[in-house]
Amino acid sequence: NDLPTNYESSAPVDLGSNYSYTSFVSAEERKIQEIDFVNGKIVFDASSADRLDGFTGQKSLSDIRIYSYDPASLSYKLLKQVNFYQSYFTSTPDNAIRSLRLDSISITDNGNAPVEKYRFTYNTQQLPRKDSKARDYWGYYNGKANNILVPQMLIPYQDQGLQQSIITIGSTVANGRDADPAYMQAAMLKRIYYPTGGYTEFTFETN
Repeated sequence: NDLPTNYESSAPVDLGSNYSYTSFVSAEERKIQEIDFVNGKIVFDASSADRLDGFTGQKSLSDIRIYSYDPASLSYKLLKQVNFYQSYFTSTPDNAIRSLRLDSISITDNGNAPVEKYRFTYNTQQLPRKDSKARDYWGYYNGKANNILVPQMLIPYQDQGLQQSIITIGSTVANGRDADPAYMQAAMLKRIYYPTGGYTEFTFETN
C-alpha cells in the first residue's frame, strides 16, 4: 500500500474575479498490526525508520512473529519469526526513483536461531521515475521518452478553406506506448534461492 500516512492535496480553481474554491483529497494509511485466533496470534512489526522511497511516516514491514496460545498459563509463546531484509534498487536520494527491494527472508525459531533463509535477485534494468510517462499500454516501463501518455496519432484535418492535411496529436514519440520486452522487466524478480541450495529462475514474456 503506497498511500501516505497523512496526505492532502489541494487544487485551487479560478472561476473568475469574484469566485474561487479549493478541493481537498485526504487519505490515511491503514496497515494490519495483528491477527488473533483461538490457538494463537500473528503480529506484524513495522520498521522503526521511515521508508526512503515514500512519504513521511510510511513504514516497511520489518518482521512477522507467530505465537501459540497456552490456555493453562493464559499466555502466548513465540513459535517462530519471519525477518525481512530490505534495501533499495538505487542509491539515489531522489524518492521519485528509489524503490524498496526485498533482498532476503530469514526464519528463526523461538530462541532466535536461524532455521531457513531465502534470497532474491532481480533484473538489473533500472526503473524510471515513479511519474515517468515511459509506459506501455499495460503500464509497464518501455524506455520511451513520451511527453504525455496519449499515444501518437495522425489525424486527417480539413481547414475552413477546405484544405486537406494531416495533423499529429499525442506523444512526440511514434509508437511511444508499445511494449518493450527488455525494459518491461526492470527490477522484476529473477531468482529465488532456497535453504536447500537450489533456486527457481523466472522467465517473463510480453502479453
